[in-house]
Amino acid sequence: HIRYGICGDGVNRRKLEEEIKELGLSDNVKMYGYQDPVRPFLGCADAFIFPSRREGLGMAALEALSMGIPVIAADNRGTQEYMDPGKNGFVCAWNDIGGYIRGIEAVQSMGKEQRKEMEYYCRESVKGFEKEDAGRAMHEVYCRMDDMIDDQRQSEGK
Repeated sequence: HIRYGICGDGVNRRKLEEEIKELGLSDNVKMYGYQDPVRPFLGCADAFIFPSRREGLGMAALEALSMGIPVIAADNRGTQEYMDPGKNGFVCAWNDIGGYIRGIEAVQSMGKEQRKEMEYYCRESVKGFEKEDAGRAMHEVYCRMDDMIDDQRQSEGK
């Protein structure tokens, strides 16, 4: 009873469409292509699967979390920044199919109260990644760099 939607386009889209058809999954897996905005699609989801092998930060997962949607994510550099297993979703190795299945089953088996708690924690877990926070952090980085450059120039007598 799972419906899986894929938003986005990429070089492997045709191959993936063929595999979906060959495996007889066309009734369960839908390819929606590039979507802007993506929030209406996310709003229908019980969980967000994020199997990226490598990820800088993973804005797609952060957007899902901001909507209270638990993320079942690959353990990579980006997701390590915000995933809290069992609280805002579940984490497994990028190629651990069983881990994704266990994450999906865990979300499916949640009671109403447990689901509400996870939704709340999902939203809370992204607060440090809001635009204002990122802007403030970058401002601090640039100010420190300016200070370092000024210190270096002074030490060189310039």
